[in-house]
Amino acid sequence: MLHLATDVYRHLIHKRAPGRAARAIVPASAIRAAAEAWRARHAAVGRTDYDTPLEEVATPIEAYVNEGRWLVDCVCRNGVPVTSTAADAEGVCFTCGTIWTRIVFPPNVAQIEAVLGARRWRRNQRWTPHETVEDLQRENDAHPDGLRLPPKGARS
Repeated sequence: MLHLATDVYRHLIHKRAPGRAARAIVPASAIRAAAEAWRARHAAVGRTDYDTPLEEVATPIEAYVNEGRWLVDCVCRNGVPVTSTAADAEGVCFTCGTIWTRIVFPPNVAQIEAVLGARRWRRNQRWTPHETVEDLQRENDAHPDGLRLPPKGARS
């Protein structure tokens, strides 16, 4: 289960239209500021696990897709959304304060997003680095019912 901070983060930076992958809508600097504010609020009420400062980490880390969002796995075991798929992408962990600055994306991001975008149920929009675009397309072809729009009122 993703930490509550991830839900806050998702609302801050990601906007998703049906059939399209999530995209950043505010700059990384705003995410850093939001993370600092979120952590300060928790520290103010006595949560000592949020009293460490934000710290940049330049270790390369592979991105993956889960529920239509590009994420990285933080050292604290949180799934951290990244700000974009551009070369300057960042992922800020609201919990431990790690700022991932060297996120490794596959060279075919657009193809992966296009195939996943055909999956109308967000919970089925997943990709891991060991999968190829052909693997994803085979999954789409094998499960055509997964491409339908969800029933009215259903959550994706």
